[in-house]
Amino acid sequence: HVETFDQAAGLDNLANPPTLESAQYSVPYCLGLAATLGEHALMPMSEEYLHHAPAVGFAGRVRVEATLEMNAKFPERAAARVNLETVKGNFSAELVCPWGDAGTGISRGDLIEKFHLLAEGVMPATHVDAIAAAVDNLKDEGIRPLADLLRIPLETNIHSSRRTVNG
Repeated sequence: HVETFDQAAGLDNLANPPTLESAQYSVPYCLGLAATLGEHALMPMSEEYLHHAPAVGFAGRVRVEATLEMNAKFPERAAARVNLETVKGNFSAELVCPWGDAGTGISRGDLIEKFHLLAEGVMPATHVDAIAAAVDNLKDEGIRPLADLLRIPLETNIHSSRRTVNG
């Protein structure tokens, strides 16, 4: 059971979304993927994760509802509370400030790690590192080094080491 604000509760929140976009905006399906495959399945979510039976099964048991408490925190905070009922007991956790929202204190290391994760399979890690360094040096070196790196065509033969649904 997820308690959240109106805008999140008002999404389609389908247990078995038909499209990637629908899946990305389904709180139950995102929770199902995270619970069955891990957070890597969400960053970025890809079509290989659509209709993943264990995630669909999990999502089908998730209820999403808006509460007055969570609505009162929005838009300053996109808060949610997840309540789990298990054979070992009931558990509850509240997220007041999701990762990436203002005020979360995201570290540079966190951002670089996410950049690597999102770029995996698209560009070599050395290129990701070079882009990050060029961003760090914008003040001293200007935009040209970064622009030059961004002009380099992406290789089409980069293979992702991301785990897949089957492995």
